[in-house]
Amino acid sequence: VVITLGQDGAVGVDITGHSFGWLAPHTPGISAVGSGDSFLAGIIVGLVKGQSLENAVRLGIATGAANTLQIGAAKFELTQVESMLDIVQPLSF
Repeated sequence: VVITLGQDGAVGVDITGHSFGWLAPHTPGISAVGSGDSFLAGIIVGLVKGQSLENAVRLGIATGAANTLQIGAAKFELTQVESMLDIVQPLSF
């Protein structure tokens, strides 16, 4: 289960009951249109590549954050996702 917290990040619980959370990086966002879709797409890509749900959600957050850097849904570059991934931080419970 994954619950998005919008611009604050996301929390989740995997099939083993392990809970996790990630803080979204603060960006000079231009437009959030399509960020939720980009977040989900990042999770799916991570899972298809064999990542754990926790790490796939981290990728989803980076993808959603990269989407905010320009106008237009899903018009980001892979380098922007990689840059965001470097600064996604775990959420402390």
